Amino acid sequence: MMNEQLKVELELLTSPGDDIVEMLEHLEMPQLTFAQCIDVSLTEVQNIISGKEAITANTASKLEKVFGISSKYWLNREKNYRIKLLEINQKIDGTI
Repeated sequence: MMNEQLKVELELLTSPGDDIVEMLEHLEMPQLTFAQCIDVSLTEVQNIISGKEAITANTASKLEKVFGISSKYWLNREKNYRIKLLEINQKIDGTI
């Protein structure tokens, strides 16, 4: 039962990449254009969006310039996401 709750919690957890996707949709900006705006490859953008790659200080600074949301927000969002993801996965694995 607890495992099922944790799996649901994991599914409901949103990443900073989810925020980026919403903002790109709002701006009607394709991912390729966004990648060019922040001077990274499309693959890197896709990895950030999927959560495979973390938002670094450098990336956060670029996000601030494009979206007008502070780099501190992006770094905190990334940190909190990674902490919560780790906690859930450790509980699922039984290491907590």
